[in-house]
This record gives sequence, C-alpha cells and structure tokens, in this order.
Amino acid sequence: MSDTHNTTTEKTILLTQALEEGRMTSLVIRKPMPSDLRGLKLLDIIQMDTAAVAQLVPRISLNGFSAQHFYQLDPADLLTVMTEIATFFMSAPSQNP
Repeated sequence: MSDTHNTTTEKTILLTQALEEGRMTSLVIRKPMPSDLRGLKLLDIIQMDTAAVAQLVPRISLNGFSAQHFYQLDPADLLTVMTEIATFFMSAPSQNP
C-alpha cells in the first residue's frame, strides 16, 4: 500500500512498486500554481483524467518525476498519485470529514 507524507503545499508519495530499476521509490509533488495548469482543464484534473494528470505531474514534481514515469506506475500507485493531486484542490473542511 502506498504511503503519503503531507504538508499543505508538498506531498511525498511512497510507491509500492519502485521505478527506474529501484532508484525511484517516491514522488514528491507541490501544490500546483495557476501557471502549472496552463493548457489543462481543471475539471479533467479533478476527475483524474490520466492524460491531463500526466501533463501536470512533471510541472509539480520536485524530484524529476516525468510523464513517462507516471505512465509506468503500478495501478494502485497511479490512483494514489491522482487522488493526492486532486486533494490540492479541496478546501480544508472538505479534506477532513
């Protein structure tokens, strides 16, 4: 199971299946800025459209995670990454039921 370590502006997602022959074991992302969303539809990101999120990930990755890495993720890790990105767009009360 993926593990995440969160702050309000950065998230570290530990991958269940390492990439790059075991050298990439986590994804570190930051909260997207409006300029990171240029050319993307916010609704596509929130609906976890794979192609849209794959374009966004390299823009907000802090550890060199590319779109190619994104497409190589284990399905469980893929869902975790997309969910964590979507939570950046939620207000604080809606994140904590």
